[in-house]
Amino acid sequence: MDARIDQVVTSGEVIVDGTGYEMENNTWIIGDDSEVIVVDPGHDSKAVLDAVDEREVIAIICTHAHPDHVTAAMETAERDEAPIALHPRDLPLWRDTHDEEPDIEMADGGIFEVADVRLEVIFSPGHTPGSVCLYCEELGVVFS
Repeated sequence: MDARIDQVVTSGEVIVDGTGYEMENNTWIIGDDSEVIVVDPGHDSKAVLDAVDEREVIAIICTHAHPDHVTAAMETAERDEAPIALHPRDLPLWRDTHDEEPDIEMADGGIFEVADVRLEVIFSPGHTPGSVCLYCEELGVVFS
């Protein structure tokens, strides 16, 4: 298996009810030496794309639409014209941060493939109405 997981920690400010909060978030990059999927691009597209380097971003997946997870989604996707995936129940939250709509409406049981692994979408509402987890059997991980 050639697939691997890279982690990028980004930080930024999130404003809730007029109060700013500094937050750090994990961004996960799953793929091999040629292509990747970025999960939760966080606050800083430059940091994420620096970690991606010359690999092609084939998709951006947002586990939910809180700003600390999606602020850099559009900029990160732009370089390789990668589609952005989000569960439709989180569209109202997404629209608090972005004017453009995501490209893919995720659903329970959906599959994303990258390198030699599969990421299965598990609908898991609770944290937000459209929260999802991504299960990767081959790598033995769940992204939530």
